[in-house]
Amino acid sequence: MEGHGPGVADDDTRETCAARALLGVARGEAVFGPRIAQRVLSHFAAPPAARSPLPFPHLTDRERETLDLISRGLDNASIARRPPPAARRPPPAARRLSLSEKTIRNRVSDVLAKLHARSRTEAAALARDAGLGHPRHSA
Repeated sequence: MEGHGPGVADDDTRETCAARALLGVARGEAVFGPRIAQRVLSHFAAPPAARSPLPFPHLTDRERETLDLISRGLDNASIARRPPPAARRPPPAARRLSLSEKTIRNRVSDVLAKLHARSRTEAAALARDAGLGHPRHSA
């Protein structure tokens, strides 16, 4: 049946494609239809859009600061603690947010929700992978 027009496949071709797709999935490969494959290729072939220099651009500045302090291993009480007077102010990496623990608890919940993280540990790992929580970075 070689007389088919474009886009028309016989049963053998469909079975071969389906078998190849199933074997690929079994090997852990991703299988896309032609339209989706074209969109994926276009996405990765295009030059990167103007990316925000900040990690997690969907977080507010305060949320990003909170995430940075979480990724440094601080608990809510430590994050909330008021900084010392300006004369004895620690370097930016050690500063705190000067907010109540309740506010910090709410902010941490917001950060977890926005990152789709199930725990502080998962959020901290995401933050560290993005460059937060390191001495060279100050949120």
